[in-house]
Amino acid sequence: MVNIEVLHGKESFDDFLVSNKNEIILVIFSASWCGPCQRFKGFLKSTESEIMFPGLKVAYFDVDDEENAELCEIFEVQSLPTYFFSKLDKENSLRSLPQSAGFSEESFQKQYNVALETFLEEEVVEEDVNVSELSVDISSNDIISEEQVEEDTQEQDVQEQVEDSE
Repeated sequence: MVNIEVLHGKESFDDFLVSNKNEIILVIFSASWCGPCQRFKGFLKSTESEIMFPGLKVAYFDVDDEENAELCEIFEVQSLPTYFFSKLDKENSLRSLPQSAGFSEESFQKQYNVALETFLEEEVVEEDVNVSELSVDISSNDIISEEQVEEDTQEQDVQEQVEDSE
């Protein structure tokens, strides 16, 4: 069963995002009287969902809860269920994929796969950038920039030249 956290209002959503930073989050706007919403929730609570969507974090908002009215406006919820995948990145920017409305297992699986590809690809690109800009000084286990390596090499060359001229 996927962990579904029922949230109330913008502040609880902000707290949820911060506590799940760098995680893929499913945001759902739903209602207890909505048949497709209940099928969606039942699908997420099924045993298979944990296997199919390991570690998925779910922020669940009931549109009938007055505390969620502001979020419904912010995210322009027009129909139910409305859902989308988000991720709070290292710079505290909320990255979100386009919203989907209604529910079918096939459509949800496709959206989940797009979220994985999009957000995991961003992580790989960030790691590639970071790795290409860094070098490891094994003697001290510190990470230093390529610029520092170049400066150190130049200093060593100058010292060797001074020593050779003496």
